[in-house]
Amino acid sequence: MTPHTLTSRAAVERAWRNMTHGSGFTRHSIWLMVIDDEDRVVQPVIEIEDAVRPPEAEALSPFTEFLADLARVADGPPCRIAVLRSRPGGGGPGADDRGWAAAMAASARAAGVCCGPVHFASDDTLVALPADLSGLVSGRG
Repeated sequence: MTPHTLTSRAAVERAWRNMTHGSGFTRHSIWLMVIDDEDRVVQPVIEIEDAVRPPEAEALSPFTEFLADLARVADGPPCRIAVLRSRPGGGGPGADDRGWAAAMAASARAAGVCCGPVHFASDDTLVALPADLSGLVSGRG
């Protein structure tokens, strides 16, 4: 469960840690939290399942539109999103995890949606990935 307000990057990381604590991930997923201008999560956390291989850069358009729609859920100022990439197994982020982070950051930028660092979680790791991964979006699917 996420805290009532997420006022800092550390608070977002704590929210992801609380949500994933003790989880043994059974599938590759992208998780999204939509956060309003008062730092509150405005809807349930969204899970996108079967996110095994990162998308090709040219295939990001539908996701970019989805993020733009998510940011307009409130009648007030634009919202921001927090993103987590999770997968089964242990260890730190690999190439596919960094590829997903780059794709999500690129989609958020293209949608004009504020997005902090993309977080990564495995069964034994939770870390924020570097902010500028735009050069890592691959041409593979």
